[in-house]
Parts: sequence; structure tokens; C-alpha cells
Amino acid sequence: MTRYLSMFAIAGFLLWPHYAAATQKQELLELKNTIVNLVDALVAQGVLSEEQAEALQQVAANKARLAAQEAAEEYDETPAGGAQAKKVVRVPYVPDFVKEDIRNQVKQELRREVTEDVVATAKSERWGTADALPDWVNRFEWFGEARLRLQSTTFDDENQPFTYPNFLAINQAGSINGPGTFFNFTEDRERARMRFRVGFNARVNDNIKVGARLTTGNENNPLSMNQTFGQSFGPYNILLDRAFIRWGFDDQYGEEWLALSGGRMPRPFLATDLVWDNDIGFEGVAATLKHRFGGGDDLIGQDSHNQSVYLTLGGFPVDMDELPFDDDSSNDKYLLGGQLGYIYEWDNQSSFEVAAALYDYTNIVGKFNPDGAFGSTRYDWTAPSFSTKGNTMYPIKFNASGDPTLFGLASDFTLANITGKARFSHFAPYYVTLTGDFVKNIGFDDGDVFRRTGVRVPDRTNGWQARLDVGWARVSEFGQWNLYAGYKYLQRDAVLDAFADSNFNFFGTDAQGWLVGGNFGLAENAWVRLRYFSANEIDLAPLGVDILQLDLYTRF
Repeated sequence: MTRYLSMFAIAGFLLWPHYAAATQKQELLELKNTIVNLVDALVAQGVLSEEQAEALQQVAANKARLAAQEAAEEYDETPAGGAQAKKVVRVPYVPDFVKEDIRNQVKQELRREVTEDVVATAKSERWGTADALPDWVNRFEWFGEARLRLQSTTFDDENQPFTYPNFLAINQAGSINGPGTFFNFTEDRERARMRFRVGFNARVNDNIKVGARLTTGNENNPLSMNQTFGQSFGPYNILLDRAFIRWGFDDQYGEEWLALSGGRMPRPFLATDLVWDNDIGFEGVAATLKHRFGGGDDLIGQDSHNQSVYLTLGGFPVDMDELPFDDDSSNDKYLLGGQLGYIYEWDNQSSFEVAAALYDYTNIVGKFNPDGAFGSTRYDWTAPSFSTKGNTMYPIKFNASGDPTLFGLASDFTLANITGKARFSHFAPYYVTLTGDFVKNIGFDDGDVFRRTGVRVPDRTNGWQARLDVGWARVSEFGQWNLYAGYKYLQRDAVLDAFADSNFNFFGTDAQGWLVGGNFGLAENAWVRLRYFSANEIDLAPLGVDILQLDLYTRF
């Protein structure tokens, strides 16, 4: 037994150097692979090109070869493979655990030094890093969207032809007998359409940024950016839809407490499509002042919360004329708006927001051209430059035959609007959102309307909407989804029909009905949306419209 143990001990003693060498070889191989993989990863991420990586590896190999040659000078290699020591070096005994510690430390230091050296070289030689780009390029944030749509519009059998005048077409033609002077709400139709938008936000400095967006669309229609297929293969119009400057100041929470905007900007007010179509762009200036306060635990002491109040004011030219007809009045039309809001937010992403707004239009009412001034154009400017259907209109100009040739709005418009939105995150990642909106045109005066039209027009100036959303707050990945359903009621003079939702009731006011829809993610930044609108008239001639839309969205 003792003899066998002695043999094992001798064999272990003889094999140990080979085992240690193999271990060191394995560690060096791992280190080599680590460096190679690091370089490959830098190539994959675009930091290095393949040519630069090969050059870097060649430089490293040359340095390693030189180091090996310097180490070999300590020995005299013979052809027989033996090594005769040229110089005797006494090495004190080092315990194994100390050797292991040294090996690990050397590997970590080498990895860090190699990484730092590669990154430093890449930056100094500007190998595809952000530092290699001009400073102005890094200030831009680009975004875009493309949408394909199939739309089916079905009209009720009770709809009658020649019941809804197209006042915009009449005003443009100067006659009630021209083509297109009545809407056709009796023939069903199917359309294929597309919308394409691309834009950017650019940082000027820490406080100022500018934004711009290009889009397809019709420059004469502020409600739609769609291009309808089937126009003899004609190219699309490209419009500048956004162009604004924004100056913002942050508070100690990193939120803007003051923001000033000027140009053609996104809607600065909390609102729904009850009052404003989603494609409407606001031109002018706006300012928002926001104050955050409170915080801490809620009433039962479990979740912290934040509270904010804000005030938004804005002035927006609607129609401008640089040459007034007299010194006592101006024919410029403006929208002046103000909104006071309150926000309550929980840390679990639940929130509640309510805002009250007042929107006042100036010089929006049509004025009748003076009696006995046939052919006069003095008050032609009071006719709206854009309209759809629903609002009470009256003739402000006649031709020699006594036929009306120009129509204007019979009522003034000052809108009192209150909007509320509550979002619940208790089922995250699924959210439940309730939205309510109410509007009343307090500028309507039945006495003034009677003096202009000679007809007693009832006060039909209320509108409201309620909506429920369930699902992901934003669909951006495969399998994500959300659904919604709502009801809308909008009387004829509650809002300007020119800016109301262009999908519900085929545009305009004097409509009530349901809207339902949903989104489903197909892939990253690609999803489909299905929407259905079913609306009927409230007071005017019979008008039933059902619209089904299937959209394919992509975001980039």
C-alpha cells in the first residue's frame, strides 16, 4: 500500500508542472478570446469598422510577439527542444491561493486597460461614435409616422338629396347653383387613403427648442392630412404642418414651470375631439404656467402623490387682412383662449386631471352688405374661409336676381369647455381611462341671431362626450392592445363646425351617436386600428352615417 502511495505521489509531482502549464494556457486562451470578443462587439455596435478591428488585432499581436521575444532572451533555446538557463533566477515559493489572486487581478486589470484603450482610441480617431458627428446633428430628435387606411362610408336610406347646402362651395363659386353646392349624403363610398408625417425637435440650448413637421394633406382643408388614392397617379402634396419655437424653464422637480411657444404648434390645451379635430394645428403664441405642490402620502397613508395646477393662455389668428377697410374697425379674426387645470398623480401612475377653458372668437359673425350697395364687397371678409356643415348660416350678399351668393355665421362663438380625465393603473400593464368633455357656446344670443336672419333660431349650443379606454396606454409591441367605446352629442351651434371632428358624422355638428375602436400590435412600432362611428342628426334634416376605418400604422 505504501508503495502505491509513493508511486502516486511521484507521478503527481512529475505531472504537476504540466497541469499548471495547461491551466495557465487555458487562462491565457480565455483572456485572448475575451479580447477578441470585445473587439467583435465593438464592430457589431458600429464603434469600429472591420478594417479598424483587424488593424487593432494586428497591433496587439505584434506587441505580444515582442513581449514573448523579450521574455525568451532569458533562455537559450536548443534545437533538441531543451532549455539551458542563460541566467539563474531564484523565485521564492508563492502559495497557490496567492497565485490565483494575482491571476484574477491581472486579468481584470488587463480587461479594463484594453477596454479603456480601445474606447480612447476610438474617440480620438472618431470611429463612428456620437463624438464623431458635428454638434448640430446631436441636437436633433427625429420622428415619423406612416398610415394606410381603408374606409367604408354607409348612409341611411332615409337621407334625402339636396338637404345639406355646402356653404363653402357656394361662397367660393358665388352662386347657389354651382357644382357641389349640396353635399351628397345618399351614395355609399369606399376609399383607400394614406397619411405620412415626418418631423423633428431640435435643442437650441438648455431652455429653447424648435420643432417642425412635414405631412401629406390638402392646404385648403385643416381637418385632414390624408391623401386619397385614385387621383390619376398624381403625386402627393407635402405641407409644413408644424413650425414653432418653445422656450421652457424647469423647476426643482425637473418639470417645466413656464413654457412659451410661438409659431404653428401642437394644441396647447387639454381637450378632446368634441371641440377640436385631432389634426388641427394652432398658429400664434401660447404660454403655460405650472405650479407643483403637495406630495406625500394619500388619505390612507400608502401611496405618495403629486399635485399641480396650471394656466394656459393663447392668442391665435384665424383670418388676417393687412388692409382694414376703415380706421374704426379691423377685419382680423382671432381666437383667444385660456385654460385653468388641476392634476393629481399617484406614484403608481394613476392620475386625475380636470381643466376649464374659455375660447372666444372675435369678428367671427357674418355681416350683411349695406342695402342699396349692389355689388359691394365691404363685408365679404366676414364669410368664413372654411366651414363644413351644421352651424346656423345666413346670406350676407345677393346678386342682381336676388339670389344669395355669400353666406356668413349667424351666431357669435364663445365656448365654455370643461374636460376631465381619470386613469387607473391597478391592473397594470393594462390601464382603465375615463374621459368626459362638456362644451357650451355662451356667445349665442337668440335676439342677435333673429335680427340678422329674421328667423327665430332655437338655442342649440350644448355638446358632451363620454369615453372609456381599456388596455395598454400605448401599443408599440406585438400582442399589446387597447379598446375603447364612447358616446358623443353635439348640437348645431355648440362649436364651430369648421374645427369639429372630421370622422364622426362625416364632419360637422348637429350629430349624436356611438364610437368604438381598438388597436392591436403586430410588431415593434407597427399596429392595426379598427374604428366604427355611427351617428345621426339631432335637429336638422335626416342624416344617418356609419363609418368603418381599418388602419395600418407604423411609427419610426
